[in-house]
Amino acid sequence: MESNTIMNLVEEKDKKVKELQDNVAAVNFTPQSKMGKMLMAKCRTLQEENEDVGQLHSEGKIHELTMKLALQKSQNAELRNQCEGLYKYMDGLTNDVEKSNEMIQTS
Repeated sequence: MESNTIMNLVEEKDKKVKELQDNVAAVNFTPQSKMGKMLMAKCRTLQEENEDVGQLHSEGKIHELTMKLALQKSQNAELRNQCEGLYKYMDGLTNDVEKSNEMIQTS
């Protein structure tokens, strides 16, 4: 039992040592160090990926807006045709009313 406890303590201390070493490496970061060069390369890669994802997202938004615009144009054309049809119908009714009024006045 005591050996298990000692082993657990050793593992905990090893983890703590690793964590402290990582902290020291982060504090000593320079763009010229090996770790610094690796981190800078990783940052550039992540930045490029981020730009690619942003561009894809933007293109997706543009496509979505283009589709919505096309739908709106189609609906506007349909409404315009309906309005023209109603205008012609109202024009016909107006002519009929005028003819009826003329017939009433001449009688």
